[in-house]
Amino acid sequence: MNKIRTAEEMFAHVEAWKESGLSQKAYCHEHMIAYHLFPYWTKRYRMLTLRSICPDSQRLLISLSLML
Repeated sequence: MNKIRTAEEMFAHVEAWKESGLSQKAYCHEHMIAYHLFPYWTKRYRMLTLRSICPDSQRLLISLSLML
């Protein structure tokens, strides 16, 4: 589990996890990924995907958080 992984590799794992139907914990155990790091990569993947769909998403998220 001490292997250093690239963003590209981890994003591929996030996509595979989403398709797998497994919990994050089960997927990480099966693929020997440190479970405590997986939520970080899923969040980065989600933000990157959101930015590619909506380039102004960061501005929108900041605006929404200020409104709350």
